[in-house]
Amino acid sequence: MALSAMAVPALHQSSSTKVDSKVRNNAVHTVFYNSPWHNLPDMVWIGESFWANRLQDWEIRGGELLCNICDKNRTAHLLTYQLNDIGNFVQTSIQIKVNEKALDNQGLVGFQWGSQGRFDDYRSAALTGKGLVVGIDTQGLLHLDDMVSHKPIEQEYLSEGVELKFYISSDGHQVQADLSVWYKGSPISTLRKNEIPIDQAKGNIALYSHFDKPQKEDWSVSYSKWDLSGDLLTYDESHNYGPIYFTQYTQELGVLKLTAQLAVLPESVGPITMSIKQGDDWKVLQEQPLVPGSYTAHFRLEDWDGTVSQEFKIHFTFEDNNGHKTEYNYIGQIAEEPVDVENVKVLALSCNWDLGFPDLEFGKNASSHDAHIAVFLGDQFYEANAGFGVQMFPADKAALDYLRKWYLFGWAHRDLFRNRPSICLPDDHDVYHGNVWGEGGKATIAEGGAAERQDTGGYKMPGEWVNIVQTTQTSHMPDAYDPTPVLQGISVFYTSWKYGGIDFGIIEDRKFKSAPKNIFPPEAEVFNGYVQNRDFDWEGFKDDEHAELLGERQMAFLEEWIGDWTDKVEMKVLLSATSFMTMQTLPEGSNSDKITPKLPIPKYGEYVTGDYFTRDMDSNGWPQKKRDEIVRILRKGYVTHVVGDQHLASVAQYGVENFRDSNFAFTVPAIASVWPRRWWPPIPEQHRPLPGRKQYTGDFFDGFGNRLTVFSAGNPTKLDKTPALLYDRATGYGVVHLNKTNRRIRFECWDRFTNPIDHPQGQYDDWPVEISQYDNFASHSNVFLPTIEVKGLDRPVVKIYQADEQTLVSAVRLHTTTFAFPVLASGKYLVKIGDPDQDHWVERVLDTDEAGEVVVVEV
Repeated sequence: MALSAMAVPALHQSSSTKVDSKVRNNAVHTVFYNSPWHNLPDMVWIGESFWANRLQDWEIRGGELLCNICDKNRTAHLLTYQLNDIGNFVQTSIQIKVNEKALDNQGLVGFQWGSQGRFDDYRSAALTGKGLVVGIDTQGLLHLDDMVSHKPIEQEYLSEGVELKFYISSDGHQVQADLSVWYKGSPISTLRKNEIPIDQAKGNIALYSHFDKPQKEDWSVSYSKWDLSGDLLTYDESHNYGPIYFTQYTQELGVLKLTAQLAVLPESVGPITMSIKQGDDWKVLQEQPLVPGSYTAHFRLEDWDGTVSQEFKIHFTFEDNNGHKTEYNYIGQIAEEPVDVENVKVLALSCNWDLGFPDLEFGKNASSHDAHIAVFLGDQFYEANAGFGVQMFPADKAALDYLRKWYLFGWAHRDLFRNRPSICLPDDHDVYHGNVWGEGGKATIAEGGAAERQDTGGYKMPGEWVNIVQTTQTSHMPDAYDPTPVLQGISVFYTSWKYGGIDFGIIEDRKFKSAPKNIFPPEAEVFNGYVQNRDFDWEGFKDDEHAELLGERQMAFLEEWIGDWTDKVEMKVLLSATSFMTMQTLPEGSNSDKITPKLPIPKYGEYVTGDYFTRDMDSNGWPQKKRDEIVRILRKGYVTHVVGDQHLASVAQYGVENFRDSNFAFTVPAIASVWPRRWWPPIPEQHRPLPGRKQYTGDFFDGFGNRLTVFSAGNPTKLDKTPALLYDRATGYGVVHLNKTNRRIRFECWDRFTNPIDHPQGQYDDWPVEISQYDNFASHSNVFLPTIEVKGLDRPVVKIYQADEQTLVSAVRLHTTTFAFPVLASGKYLVKIGDPDQDHWVERVLDTDEAGEVVVVEV
């Protein structure tokens, strides 16, 4: 079965024919390819058999494949055909026309042959591949790897159109290559290279356009009538990718929302249909149009039966210029909701640098946990992913630039969420920011460097572009709590999601946050979220009460969310991009983190000295007062916090008034780490690590004075393996086990290379960490109410209020009928015990002076 959308391959047909030749006693066969562009309408999408570098730089126009930019190293990789080392020959011919305006620019057009990437995979080659460059330059000279012809052809031939022919023959050890250029049916120049090692001729085949001086306002070269054949070729239909790239879905309380991500298709395409399997047939449930800009189709189905697993299919028909129709399908599974499952497993991921693309071992290992839910917690890609940096204008090209990186994310990871519900939270890099302080959606200043612009607060990209990002990544999630857009018309997605007895709170911890530069006085010299003035008086600075973190709207949402235990919710988990602490250290005196990627990685067992706590205001350890307000809200609901962003995996417990009086936070490692943060705090003589754990554990104040108790840290460690940037930077993923029966929560942290089936004990050193749900509120308090024994109701919800009956102290559903509740201070409290789904409550006023006594409550 094809990993991509399963299609009847009409746009890129192939055929194979057995021949009698034998090479080294191996039967071989010849395969053929003929380009379909002459039958296709004008469009950006160049077919499911191609990967374009970049997406916005290639298009089909007038029946030809056009590279619509005059710039360096543009390629269009043919995914379904690869060169191998078994066989006799391969031959190709293609029509090429160079824009007359480009002929004064030094350039080369033709093929990249035998392209090989970082890893032995056609997708890796499509992204990072290098191979033999075969073609003709703008002076009319042929190029075959390091050889160049002596006599140029006439330049006007190139603008009128020439045919490039290339032939390779193999003796099983070396290949001989012949390149020729033809004009009006006659050869006019040839070039031959002998004794090419056969390994250099293996890999992808790509069309190639390279011009030394960018002239981005016009096209460079067009290709047409591409024929390819030979027994040195292999064909694999499963390499097709698209035009239905992937889907994401959630279901909640009978509502299924599914977003299908499609290629940049003509707006006339559609409708897109969603069907479910019934016996041997498919039943169409809904049709939806293709949404321009995001190129998504959105399905919302009411009265969804979540008690059974159902196979679904996304489908549409593509019609070419000749009226030939091609059916495209993408198949997945809507999972049965794990209502009756005791242990709900959440696969938690973040920070997807493309160094390990296509992340084959990562996907295999992460999938082996058979999680019920997948959550991507931000930085689904980085600006550098897929090469070429970012294109931020004009708007249409910027949107395509984003989609290319987003498609790449799906290419590597879509099978992690093909058959299970998922959450996806855009973070700063997803919107082309190193750091983002959204300030309610405003725009940054228009001019200046990246850090200078983002320091002013707001978004560098226009609101319409930000909305495309959010549509593609979040439109499958439950409806926003309050959908009112913020400034620039930017949409919001913060919400809650009740699934399998777990209530997930989902917040946007960048969109409303104040920019530090707008809060601190000029003498602080804030740059990129760090105070540069080493003499700045931090203790004397008291104006941070004006700084926002989540904003009033999300604070109101959290207050309501922690008190809502309807629909048989058993436990609450908060999902956000980053944690409410700053668990980072850098060499003492550092006033920025720009040195982070260059710091030496210590050997295993080495403790790095000389570090000190950072004051990175991109973290949610700042602003401190708002941080404390948020944590006070979260602990009321016994909430567990799961986050990404930091690259440094950790488990820590927040403290506000005292150490360990608040929630646990699990920060998952990066899939691949651009920024290998670390935790090597200075250890004073009086420090006491947690029993049985490393020196860097225990109670600490971060750089902003926030209390945190560290249980684990996944510091980068030198392992002497390659690629070092993947092995040494403590990369991987998290798995959270949420046991609804005994309320135990287990945090697991796995590196990306360890197979959990073969090595079940193979987690990072400090893991697993296991806590109780009840540890998320005042776990070290010595103040208790009398023991409550509930009769007449299993799994009751208990809400505790201050005696004024207005202020909620805590709210939780018990897994037992007897419990002694901790509180933060002595006194009398109003306690409500009952069933929120029936709105049936019994009230008692209890006093901490009666701790130790048992109060029986009939419900």
